[in-house]
Amino acid sequence: MQSFVLDASVVIGFLLQENSVYADGVFQKYLARGVTAHVPSLWHLEISNVLFLKERSKRLKPGEAHQALDGLRGLTIITDPHTTAASTLMHLERMMLHHGVTSYDATYLELAYRLDVPMATQDKEIKAAAKSLKIQIL
Repeated sequence: MQSFVLDASVVIGFLLQENSVYADGVFQKYLARGVTAHVPSLWHLEISNVLFLKERSKRLKPGEAHQALDGLRGLTIITDPHTTAASTLMHLERMMLHHGVTSYDATYLELAYRLDVPMATQDKEIKAAAKSLKIQIL
């Protein structure tokens, strides 16, 4: 496999050691082996938001959010520059209306659809929409 779209749910599951066999598998089978992961531009905000909220609520120790983000630096992650382009926004709106997903979830679906690559996600709504769009889930 050349590349895939990486949903934040997988990264959070792995970073927070939530005992997710799926997230651990994606990291071991793909990311640790240098397979390229594509992410929408909001991905970075989504990941850091979850980590720092957990640190602020004391579910992570001080500094652990930053340490977790640092751990992502060695991975081959390409941020899509077209997430908020006008043409992309039109596709996002259609996906939101036809598949009942949030705009955030639609960014992952649109990216996988546009790049014609599989997707890694733990999100049930995204999986259901991906199935109807014929996007393969790892």
